[in-house]
Amino acid sequence: MSPFALFAVLLPLLLLGVVSIDVTSTVSGVGITKGDTGARPASPFVDGGKEFIGGEIRAWNGKTVDVTSPIIDETTGARTVIGKIADMTGDDALKALEHAMRAWDNGRGAWPQLSGWERIEIVKKIQAEIKQRRSEIINVLIWEICKSVEDATSEFDRTMEFIDASIDAYTATLQGSSGGVWKTVNGIMASIRKAAIGIMLCLGPFNYPFNETYATLIPALLTGNVVIMKIPAIGCLAHVLTMEAYAKHLPKGVINFVSGSGRVTVSPLMKTGKIDILAFIGGSRAADAIIKDHPNPHRLKVFLQLEGKNLGVVLPDADLDVAVEQVTIGSTTFNGQRCTAIKLVMVHKSIIEPFLAKIKSKFKTLKHGMPWDDGTLTHPLTHSLTHSLTHTLPLCRT
Repeated sequence: MSPFALFAVLLPLLLLGVVSIDVTSTVSGVGITKGDTGARPASPFVDGGKEFIGGEIRAWNGKTVDVTSPIIDETTGARTVIGKIADMTGDDALKALEHAMRAWDNGRGAWPQLSGWERIEIVKKIQAEIKQRRSEIINVLIWEICKSVEDATSEFDRTMEFIDASIDAYTATLQGSSGGVWKTVNGIMASIRKAAIGIMLCLGPFNYPFNETYATLIPALLTGNVVIMKIPAIGCLAHVLTMEAYAKHLPKGVINFVSGSGRVTVSPLMKTGKIDILAFIGGSRAADAIIKDHPNPHRLKVFLQLEGKNLGVVLPDADLDVAVEQVTIGSTTFNGQRCTAIKLVMVHKSIIEPFLAKIKSKFKTLKHGMPWDDGTLTHPLTHSLTHSLTHTLPLCRT
């Protein structure tokens, strides 16, 4: 027998038997009422019934889809409608590609031809515009994906900090290349200069729709690339609120928003072979399917952040109270809906029983509620599938 006992901590709420959470629902038999909550922010309504393609924001005349929150509207008994989004087709996505190709123009477009210093100043102006909508974007993150007030605020603020850090890093690169600074890289003397590659298809995730999308978007823009952003179906409204900033400051077609089903819109884009860079954050199966659609995958530049099954290891000499605390935080923050969340825990067989007893007791004390509740760690789940998984899968122990 292995010296370790392996068991899966099915996250986030398996030990609690959670089926669903809403404003008046029950969690492990404990009702959530308004009296238990903190200051409830007003539910937003963001009109995403528009398109942002070719540098212009236009009213959308096609089909739209309601964007709903996992939080139940007490007056209707249904999910709260917090906006709508354009349900684009493959043809609409190809229209965005046409504008992106004009903006790129084989590297001769207005944006790639600007100096790096000029692009930095424009990105700073965009950042300043987005900062003015900070409270709106944070509120949308709270309602659309039920991220806590603290986490939603952190996501926005960390994104702004990332933009600053990206600008600083690119500035250092520009200073080095213009000043003729040489460095040793893997034993080779080199002067490193960042250059644009072409058209990037950017697909962000639902759980960090703002921060993770910008982790690829901003470096791409700074270095002179053109972007088609496939905004996530869940977590889309935060991006709708940024359209005006990009339309105001970027040359036409440098960034184009595509919304709707990824299955419908992404494949036609990839099959053209005109996408030069794929930035995708999501599952490995989806990534494989997207790359396979490209007729020349060998020349496609790929940046992937895929799912993780992070492992926690508890050794015999561990302080069990500390271990339980860290496993709990690592597994239940944002309901465990993070690629970096702890999915499995290996515990030495000599301490398995006391560890199990402590973690079960810890889970029973967790406070559940709305994203604006003080001291809550788990909130309504974004996907109904997640509800069923956390309800039905057993705790494994070997």
